[in-house]
Parts: sequence; C-alpha cells; structure tokens
Amino acid sequence: MMSGMFRGSWTIFRLGRIPVRLHWSLLLILPYLAFVIGDQFAAAARMAGLPARATVLGPCVWGVALAVSLFLCVLLHELSHVAVGVHAGAEVQSVTLMMLGGVTQMTRMPARPVWDGLMALAGPAASGVLGLAGVALWRFVPAALPDVKFGAFYLGEINLALAAFNLLPAFPMDGGRILRAILQPVLGRVRATEGAALVGKILAVLLAIGGLYVGNILLLLIAVFVFAGAGVEARQAQIEDLTRRFTVGQVMDRHPPIVESVATTAEVAARIRTSGDGAFFVVAADGRLLGGVLATQLFAVPDETGTPVTTVMQAPLPTATPDEPLETALRDLAGARFPRLPVVDGDGRLLGALGPEVLENLRRGRDLERRRAALFGRRREA
Repeated sequence: MMSGMFRGSWTIFRLGRIPVRLHWSLLLILPYLAFVIGDQFAAAARMAGLPARATVLGPCVWGVALAVSLFLCVLLHELSHVAVGVHAGAEVQSVTLMMLGGVTQMTRMPARPVWDGLMALAGPAASGVLGLAGVALWRFVPAALPDVKFGAFYLGEINLALAAFNLLPAFPMDGGRILRAILQPVLGRVRATEGAALVGKILAVLLAIGGLYVGNILLLLIAVFVFAGAGVEARQAQIEDLTRRFTVGQVMDRHPPIVESVATTAEVAARIRTSGDGAFFVVAADGRLLGGVLATQLFAVPDETGTPVTTVMQAPLPTATPDEPLETALRDLAGARFPRLPVVDGDGRLLGALGPEVLENLRRGRDLERRRAALFGRRREA
C-alpha cells in the first residue's frame, strides 16, 4: 500500500517485528504546527478558561510541546489499529508517522469484513478515549495548575477532533474502512472500496475548496493527501482482487538473470555492467538455487579477481512454488531482503522469479480489460 510514499523513513523503534518509522515530511510539518499553535496560544487559552499569561510556559514552548504530543497521540491511534489487526490475523508491515498523521501498512488484511471494520474503529476509539480523558482532566484540575489545565484541554480537544475526522465515511480515513466493511458483504471488497474511495475524493475536493476560500495551507495539504490516498486504496483493492485469481506460475518471469556457482565476483560484476541487472540468482550446475547476489555486494568486494560469487551471495532465499497463490507469494516478496522472489520446483531447481513489476503488469492488464469492456459495450449499444 502506497509504498512509494514511505521512502525517506527512518525506523525509530520496533514493536516486536513491526518497525515504527518516522517520515522526513514530519520534520517539515512539526515546525509549522509549533508556529501555528504558538500563534494561536492566546485564543486557545481563553477557550480553556485561562488568561493568556497564566501559564508558566510561554507560547513558543507550548507550540513545540503540543506539536510533539499531537504526534505521540497519532502514534497511539495507529498502535490501536495494530493491536486489533494482529488479534484478527492481519499481518502488519510497518507503522509510519508522516506529515499529516500516521499510516499502518498491512501485507494481509483480516479475513472477515467485521474485523476489518473493528480494526479501523480502534484508532478513532483510542483518540476518543484520549480526548475524553483530556477534557475530564481539564474540568477537574484547579486553576492553580494552569499549565496542566491548558495542556489537558488542548490535547483533549485535538484528540476529539482527530477521532471525529477519522470517522468520516471516506477513504483513506478510518471511516472509509468502516464503510467498506459494511458494504463488502453486499458489493464485494473491490466495489465497496471503490465506493468509499469515491466519497473520499469528493470530500477532498470540498476540503480543497474550503482551504482556498479561507486561505488555509494545511487544509489544502490534507485535501491532496485524502484525494491521493483514496485513489491508492481503490487501486490496491483492484490489485488484491487480481492476485487472488492467479498462481505464481502464471505470471512469473521464466528467464530471470542467473549465474553459475563457479563464477567469480569479477565475472558477475562484468555481467552486471553490460546487462544492467542489479540482482542475480546463483545456481548449481544442475539448476538448483543456491542464493542470490546484489550489485552492491559485488562492488563492495575489495578484490574482485578470483573471488567465488558464493562467498558473497545471500543464502538461503525465501522461495515460492509455481502452484502457490500469487497473493501469498507477493506477501513473501514484500518481506524479503532480496528484490526478487525465486520460484523453484520440488527439487529446488530455479524455474523463474517474481519481481515488484508483476503488480504494475497486473494493474495495466486490469486497465486494458476495462477499456476493452467499455469499448465493446459502446459498440453493442451502437
């Protein structure tokens, strides 16, 4: 899902085997949020029932503190998705904090729509609980503790707003997933996703119009994010539907780049320079798969001359079989450290490979299929 959007992310910690990442765009939005919060500090203090100068901490400090706290709340929101998703049998690839919130990437969604909906609901529920707790704390904390009272009010209101916004029934918000879970038993997953994505695009247009009208840059950024995210969700559902129809053997590359185990790193490096392939499978004389080697590994060898390629190859590699469902193999490819997934027979002989380009080929095939259907439909009407 939206994998290209997550380039430039750094893992800050791991929750078991799930990496929690920080996207570079977050470093851009945090100073802006800190400035906006600091600039509106006096108005926010009045809403909290406090004089603007009652707090010990100044507007600038509060701006930074609340901007960081907001994304900690977003992290808790995303981890709530993870907790319910893992319980429901989903496979979580990563959690990424980015400019306009957080995104939890899944390599496998819950099998039942009801769990898909509950997983989506978990995030807004967590934000709602944080919001209610903040508002309750604000009401009961005495005015003698103005900083605690202000912080509780601001984070409480922000979390309630976050919960409400995410419950909008449109992709890519959580409400869109809940809407899909409701529609899926009637329409099927693809059509239900497309419907929720269409609502998301309509919402994005309205947000953009509102942002232009009031001159709010952040609202425009949210509109762009929502519009793009809705499109990605619809395409992802279409691809998932296609992958369930094929086996690995039907779509694999039957002539992947290979080198024999007797080759030296110098010979393989020369082939890389002439062919442009950045990854080769290493096979024995009888065709059995031994491992794989990347261009970066070869060029890091101090002395290429005479060094057996088997000394630098990655081994063992995860593999697939020709009759394996494509959906399962693509999940294995997403979690592998090698860019292509080798396909082997029962004796371990290399038959082909799966690369990330298979998804693009399937998407193009789907688009071509739709265009043909539309064309022939118009001809029949004529």
